[in-house]
Amino acid sequence: MGEGAERIIRFIKFNPCFILALLTVCTVVITSDSELSGVEFNESKPVEVTGWVSSPVSIQSSFVYFEVTPLQLSQGDKPFSIPGKLGVFLAKSFQSRLKPFSPPLRFGELIKFNSYLTEPTVYAAPGVLDSRRFAKLRGVPYRTHLKSTLQIERNGQHESLFVRVQSPLRIYLSHFEKYCLKALDPVAVRLVLSSFLGRSFYLNPAERERAREVGVQHLFVVSGFHIAVVFAALHVLLKNWGVLGRCITILSAWAYISAVGFTVSATRAGIMATVYYIALTLGVSTRSLNTLGLSALVVILASKETVFLTSFQFSYACILSIILVSYPIIRCLGACRRGLKTCGSSQVMTAQ
Repeated sequence: MGEGAERIIRFIKFNPCFILALLTVCTVVITSDSELSGVEFNESKPVEVTGWVSSPVSIQSSFVYFEVTPLQLSQGDKPFSIPGKLGVFLAKSFQSRLKPFSPPLRFGELIKFNSYLTEPTVYAAPGVLDSRRFAKLRGVPYRTHLKSTLQIERNGQHESLFVRVQSPLRIYLSHFEKYCLKALDPVAVRLVLSSFLGRSFYLNPAERERAREVGVQHLFVVSGFHIAVVFAALHVLLKNWGVLGRCITILSAWAYISAVGFTVSATRAGIMATVYYIALTLGVSTRSLNTLGLSALVVILASKETVFLTSFQFSYACILSIILVSYPIIRCLGACRRGLKTCGSSQVMTAQ
């Protein structure tokens, strides 16, 4: 057996998770259909929707947006189901100073309405993002448009374990937003809520455009940078608490991910950061490719369609590039450090 074959076998033995992740990605790409399967219902007829509010209420300039997790969907007497959530667009009143809901629509609140369900528009121009596929990958494959809050029937709170666990956090976030609105300057409010909680709808169009021109628009979308900062800050504060501190760090980081609404990028970054943090805690950080492969496997198991997201591909390609470039440099620096430690000691052999 040649030296090259031995290196390949050694690489496979020491990086099984990385190899398994590559095989899993290839399998998903090969076996996946070109189009995601749809749901059979008549888009020209209204649908009765019963569900609970599962996202913050985003107030835009001309509409209000929130997401609903359906509990029951029926068209006529025929019930059916859809994967994921339903995006609700509510036309905003011309009296923009009035709040769209009074009292405000709460997380986990049960609502019922009749409307038409549609899929996002697909543009045939080459190079344009397939919004329909992207919406399905985000878990919000269908949307509906309402003209008035009078179409929505509010039926109390949804009693489920997930909602009960999430409700205290959502109440705290609501109080936090109210405090910011009262105590901070309007510009500071928009900056704090958009950069820390991903509430980019607080930014006006001019501020969004300015952020794009400067190249800092990613700061207003909670993703890997935010999750890394949260993990690092919590680790510094709790590192002396031992195992308890590590557990609190992971739980607190996921509470933050929950606070921003379990977005695709934040959830993926949270999985990656959690796997790396556990690996560091267990002292296996030297196997960078293994850890990268393990995090990719967890992300794919959560949703195999994530493989087709450009953000997933770029995230792992960038981290893989950093690992491949930094590994030989780290080895050289390690050898130099060990050499400097022993160059003046009795371990160094000298000529007789």
